[in-house]
Amino acid sequence: MIDYIFFFIGIVVIVISFLLLKTNNDNQATIESQMIKNRDKELLERVYLIENIIEELKAISEETIQNIDMKTNDIYHMLQTVDKNMEKYTSIVNKKEYSGDIEENARFVVETHLGLMKDGHMLNHDEDTKKILGLVDEGYSPAQIAKKLDKGIGEVQLICNLKKR
Repeated sequence: MIDYIFFFIGIVVIVISFLLLKTNNDNQATIESQMIKNRDKELLERVYLIENIIEELKAISEETIQNIDMKTNDIYHMLQTVDKNMEKYTSIVNKKEYSGDIEENARFVVETHLGLMKDGHMLNHDEDTKKILGLVDEGYSPAQIAKKLDKGIGEVQLICNLKKR
């Protein structure tokens, strides 16, 4: 009979061991699933933050592009005004005779009314423009052209945009 009691106690211990193992495995699975859920939640939060950053960058870039377009249009209109004034002053020089050298008078008109003097030397915009447009035709980017010619990127982009128009 004692054998039966020990046998019964052994079976009870084995059943309790299986129950504890099952409970421990369930707890382990619950902990792992909770960790996975936490990781997923963190990843979703990061994705949401990245999407917000991308949207903000899009808005900023659109605003910047609009500002650049407005400034390009303003500069384009200014250049048209300068061209009209140049034509007007050229026609004045051609119609009237000035006392003294005509070339000196023309330079004075350009200096005083158009402000195209820098350090006492006339800027050679046509030559720079030709160089820039030549490099654009060769496939250089505005940044590369600006670096190569030691010009501002904005100036190079302006000339490229005016060429397109």
